[in-house]
Amino acid sequence: MVPLFDVWSTNHQAGAGYVRILASAYEVVVTNAPDSGFNPSTGVFTAPQTGYYYFVAVGGFWVATGNFAGLDLTDSSWGTAESHSYPYTVSSGATSGSSGSTSQADSLFKYMEANDTMCIWFRASTGFTNHFKAFQGFALR
Repeated sequence: MVPLFDVWSTNHQAGAGYVRILASAYEVVVTNAPDSGFNPSTGVFTAPQTGYYYFVAVGGFWVATGNFAGLDLTDSSWGTAESHSYPYTVSSGATSGSSGSTSQADSLFKYMEANDTMCIWFRASTGFTNHFKAFQGFALR
């Protein structure tokens, strides 16, 4: 496994109503290999070559009582289209029993063609604030 990128952020991203938001603006870049294909500003990974990849994502959320917030690992078109490049993750998200913080982690092993994309999408029922996010990508060579 070759580490390509390891990034995290405490920049807040918020959404109101049932919403999907692309996780972006990673201010801490632990590792980002020169040919990694990851853009910390946009939050999108673009496969530099065809092959197998492994991704890990973590998100922390503030949500109101009875609402959920979660994350998904999928291609960058998810926010604008319902078609996906399979496989992708669709997690049930985390529901807060009382107002406060909740978190979720996810991972995905995927065969990708060169220029396929992968990113984290946040989603929520009524509204949320993401207060922490981390994203790692590895090439299996």
